[in-house]
Amino acid sequence: MIVERTFLAIAAASAVAAATATAVVAAAFALFWLLESSLGPAGAAATVSAVALLLMGIAALVAAWWAKTYRERHPPEPSLVERVADIVREKPLVSAGAALAAGLMALKNPQLAATLAAAFLTPKPRDPRR
Repeated sequence: MIVERTFLAIAAASAVAAATATAVVAAAFALFWLLESSLGPAGAAATVSAVALLLMGIAALVAAWWAKTYRERHPPEPSLVERVADIVREKPLVSAGAALAAGLMALKNPQLAATLAAAFLTPKPRDPRR
């Protein structure tokens, strides 16, 4: 079921890409044909190239703007180290006491300390939508 949906999505994306490419080529030929009588073949080809370059530049600017606004709307989640550093800066005495308690616990039961360290240090799975 999932494989079928994946193949259907790939086929749909391929069809859209092929249709878009066909439309772009047809528009370029039409523009060339319109300009060829007044500018000649070389001038028409240069104008078609300039129009394509302009459109690609606009698309690149829009993509860069969208990426910047996306990063501003979705800041990266702070890592465990950053969270701990913030807690230590905000409450140094509490964090010193917690570190002392954790050290004593690790001395008494090293297997538990290893299990806790593995639980905190394993990376969480990435969101597939990103």
